[in-house]
Amino acid sequence: YIWKKNIIKTIMEEKISLPQHIWTKVNLSWILFLVFMGAINLYIAYTFSTDIWVNFKLFGTLGGVIAFSIAQSIYISKHSNQ
Repeated sequence: YIWKKNIIKTIMEEKISLPQHIWTKVNLSWILFLVFMGAINLYIAYTFSTDIWVNFKLFGTLGGVIAFSIAQSIYISKHSNQ
């Protein structure tokens, strides 16, 4: 949104054909997800011990990204024109 480009569409449009409004939703959902993960990371970093924070960084963020990617894949496959 800062550069007036849909980054996800720019990266994936050669492989996947989606309507523009779906590209916008996918891009916004990634932005919101990453902001949410960043906020949780800061909360855990400043609230809990270093050991808990490291475990969250390793397992929590990895699990979150994998789960979100799977959810995005399912959403994209429902709206794909291919």
